[in-house]
Amino acid sequence: QNPLIEPSAHQHWHHLRRVMGAVLQSSRQRESLWDEHEAIAQAIAAGDGSRAAELIEAHAREASRQLTTRLRDQLTTVGQRLRQSAPTSAPS
Repeated sequence: QNPLIEPSAHQHWHHLRRVMGAVLQSSRQRESLWDEHEAIAQAIAAGDGSRAAELIEAHAREASRQLTTRLRDQLTTVGQRLRQSAPTSAPS
């Protein structure tokens, strides 16, 4: 057990799980994300803290970018559907 990671992971687990679930719905992203996790674990196991930190930061940035893009696309689609289904007012 890692005494630094465990308390943070426990505190944020609910949110992490929700975000991870959303990101992992895309099979295209799933494989690359697990590869990133593996590289991070290997850097930690090798005792290369600076490399692990670099990989973690890159992983977080990319996961955030991909999730933000996906959520924006979904919101755009929902907005378009709402506009299309909204009743139009008849001229008076």
